[in-house]
Amino acid sequence: MTIESAQDVNAQPQDRKVTLAPQSEETKQAETKMKPDHDTVYAHQAADYDRMIQYEDIEQEWRHSVQQVLNKRHYERIIEIGAGTGRFTRAVLADMSNRDWQSGSYVAYDASEAMLEQLKHNIWLDVSLGRISAPTAAKLSTHEALHHKLPLADHSADLILAGWTICYGACEGNTSEEQSSLLDRIMHELRRILRPGGCIAIWETLGTGVAAPEVPPGLRTYIRDLEERYGFERMELSTHFLFPSMEEAKQITSWFFGSAACEFLTLDTDGSVVLPSYTGLWVWDNDKARQ
Repeated sequence: MTIESAQDVNAQPQDRKVTLAPQSEETKQAETKMKPDHDTVYAHQAADYDRMIQYEDIEQEWRHSVQQVLNKRHYERIIEIGAGTGRFTRAVLADMSNRDWQSGSYVAYDASEAMLEQLKHNIWLDVSLGRISAPTAAKLSTHEALHHKLPLADHSADLILAGWTICYGACEGNTSEEQSSLLDRIMHELRRILRPGGCIAIWETLGTGVAAPEVPPGLRTYIRDLEERYGFERMELSTHFLFPSMEEAKQITSWFFGSAACEFLTLDTDGSVVLPSYTGLWVWDNDKARQ
C-alpha cells in the first residue's frame, strides 16, 4: 500500500517556522513530567480527549489511509475495537454514506462507557451537519467489550479496525513476554471472528513530540510480533497536530503526552502551533495469508 499524497515530513519552509528553544534543566525538573493516566482519561475525560484528536492529522494522511483500506474491497460487516470517541467510526460512516452499503453494519466496541457515549454524540452531530446520512448512522451499534472477549460469532466480520488501542491491551505495564502472550489472545480473537477474504487494519503511534517516526520502546515487542509472527505489513504516516495557539498546544500536549513533548512544539508565523506526530498502519489480509 502507498500513500500517493505523502509528503516529505522533514521539509519545512526555512522562513516560515520558528522553533521554540528547548527548556532548561531547571525548568524541566520544576515541571510535572508524569505520563498521564490514560485509563482515567478514557473513563472520565472523553470530551477533552475528543477535543485533542480534532487537531491531529493536518496533512490528512491518516484519513487517506482509512480510505485506502475501505477501497481494497467491499465490506459488509465492519467491526471496530477500542473505538473511543469515534474518530474511525465517523470517518468510515461518512465514507460509507456515499457507497452502496444497504445491507452493511458497523459494530463499535470499547471498554469505556464514557467514550462510547461521546462517540454516539459525535455520530449524531455529524448526521445533523450532513456529514453522515441518517440511514448509514442507523447501521451503527455500540457495546462495551475487551479486545480478547468479543461477543461475536466465528467468521462474522469482513473488516476489523483498531486505532491506537491494542497497544493498551497488550503493552502498557507489561514485560515483553507478557506482551507476546496478551497479543496472542487478542490476535486469536480477531482471527476467530474474521471471515475468509477479510482484512485487519491496525493503527498505532510511531511517536508524538519526536523528530522522526520510530516505534516507541514500550511497543517494540508488540510491533515486532505483528510484523514477524503475524505477517502484518507496515505503512508510515505523518499525523502532525496543528493547534490554534501556544497556550492550547502546551495545555493539551502536557496533559496527554507529557511536558517533554512540548520541546517539539513549533510556532508558525500566523500564531498556530505544530506538534510532530507519526502513525503506523499495519494491514493483514486473510486471503493473502492463505496463499
